[in-house]
Amino acid sequence: LAKKINPDVRAIMISAYNSKKIKERALSSGISYYLEKPFLIKDLVIATDKLTKNFSRENNIKETYTNSFSKI
Repeated sequence: LAKKINPDVRAIMISAYNSKKIKERALSSGISYYLEKPFLIKDLVIATDKLTKNFSRENNIKETYTNSFSKI
């Protein structure tokens, strides 16, 4: 639902169910990372770091192109 409102939303899903079907469905629906309980805090930190770095990089690219084309 969040992706319909804002396609740039990034999400990490945490589930207590060890189901390949649920994981595949979540990832195909736009979830960026899927963690199964129990999980290590370091795995959550890694996923969060990757999301923020990817988000920042994508925003920088968008900003660069927007600024480049606005000068034309």
